[in-house]
Amino acid sequence: MFRHIVLATDFTEASESARETAASLASAFGARLTVVHVCETPAFAAAGSSLAGADLVGPCGEGAEVELGRLVWRLRARDVKVDSVLRRGVAWELIVRVAKEVGADLVVAGTHGRHGLAHAYYGSVAEKLVQESPVPVLAVPRRSELGAGKAGER
Repeated sequence: MFRHIVLATDFTEASESARETAASLASAFGARLTVVHVCETPAFAAAGSSLAGADLVGPCGEGAEVELGRLVWRLRARDVKVDSVLRRGVAWELIVRVAKEVGADLVVAGTHGRHGLAHAYYGSVAEKLVQESPVPVLAVPRRSELGAGKAGER
């Protein structure tokens, strides 16, 4: 039984499938849902670089606040008990931290389905969550990936 679910979102198509799954689980179990969005700090803005003092995440944060507000409103309209958290930094680390802070017993995250060079460059937040989370992680493929396997690959 789940009492508190964390939904990691980046507002992409991959997050839509995860949002629907998390909302359905929260409704079914009467669980609280905490929606987390992390504005990732670009690697080149690390301390000591010439861009370290620039506001590289401010605009992301403002847009993210609006998107989080819309998402929370839509979930509350479905009678889901929901909170939201906006953080800045490394996504997987902060999602794990929020899950610990709120006492979550499940993390739900979407997957982008990147492979090869794109996966190597961007990494996978969902993959890191699975490796590092102290609670189970449900990695949900985006809708276009559902049922996209070749015949006989299941």
